[in-house]
Amino acid sequence: MSLRGRAGFQRFVDQIVAECQNQSIDISRDAVEDLLAVKVRNIAAALRVREETVVRSHLRALEPAEMVKEFRLALQMGSQELSETPPTIVDLGSAGRLVASLGQAARCVSLNHQAVNRGEDDKWNAIGVLDDAGDGLTLIGAALELVDVSAGRVSVLLSDLAVLHTRRSLTKTAQNLTSGKWSFGHGPELDTKVAERMTADLNLLPPA
Repeated sequence: MSLRGRAGFQRFVDQIVAECQNQSIDISRDAVEDLLAVKVRNIAAALRVREETVVRSHLRALEPAEMVKEFRLALQMGSQELSETPPTIVDLGSAGRLVASLGQAARCVSLNHQAVNRGEDDKWNAIGVLDDAGDGLTLIGAALELVDVSAGRVSVLLSDLAVLHTRRSLTKTAQNLTSGKWSFGHGPELDTKVAERMTADLNLLPPA
């Protein structure tokens, strides 16, 4: 039986989800399962026992409230990052470059979809890049509908959210390409060029 299929595992997930709901923390059950699965595997490795042994005998040592604190901290860090991210104005050409780079980021996740099956960290890394790319493209597209034509020059106002999602997606994709974790499948030279282009496009945005 798989780890997630065990009744003890799912009962603990139920407790965490209920506690999150009580504290008005919006998080998916899948995310809770992933975090708990990582903790179970780490405990099993440390104790040199099977994962099912951890579920059967050691889960009671974990406190749902402590795991909820981790989710709350992650949300607070995200809110702080947004509060420290200013909107920015770019020209039409720069907006086009950002759209192209976000499209490449989404394509890169598609080409490296096997990363989703390598473990929870790799899975949420890939999903995070894809989500940020989608949100960034949507928000830049919305900004392009509201372009300000002044003195013959088109300026595009990118919101703080547009900046944040674009910056996250391009940064993570460039890092994964540079480290060799991800690839476009046409050799390291192309991967390096794409990563360098994304890094250059990041310079169009306010720094983190």
